[in-house]
Amino acid sequence: MREHRRTLLVVDDDDDIRDILADIGAKEGYTVEIARDGLEALSILRTRRIDAVLTDLMMPNMNGSELILRTRSLGKSTPFVMVSGMADDAAILKAFRSGACDYVSKPFSSEHLAKIINRVLDIGHRLNTVDELLTEIANSDEGLAEKIEKIRRSQQQVSPLLAISAI
Repeated sequence: MREHRRTLLVVDDDDDIRDILADIGAKEGYTVEIARDGLEALSILRTRRIDAVLTDLMMPNMNGSELILRTRSLGKSTPFVMVSGMADDAAILKAFRSGACDYVSKPFSSEHLAKIINRVLDIGHRLNTVDELLTEIANSDEGLAEKIEKIRRSQQQVSPLLAISAI
């Protein structure tokens, strides 16, 4: 298996914020994909390997919480960081209940966000590597396919907890 450069998906409907978030990820040495809303992000998540997602909470077409839930319904355990100008307890609680592993309030410091990106991308990269290995095993032995599917379902439930526990 060849080494994969970690990939960050940045989702925000505000061009300036999206560019700032993407620049922080790129300066840390990551491949950065961008999306303008949740629908565009979901399309990217369906077709590309993404190790972590930074998403705005409030966006047109599909908000950040719905994006997380729809990504989970695809069977993906990709870690999400919610970035929002809404710093109230209800918004933060909603983000975590939908499966975000961290929450960053706007305005944010580049240094703080870079630390979060590094941590979450490392976790996402490891989860993707495990998933690829499980796929290889499942493809080589049909008898293990059902057991591997159970492992994947457990992985989806545990991955947000792994990211939170690494804080």
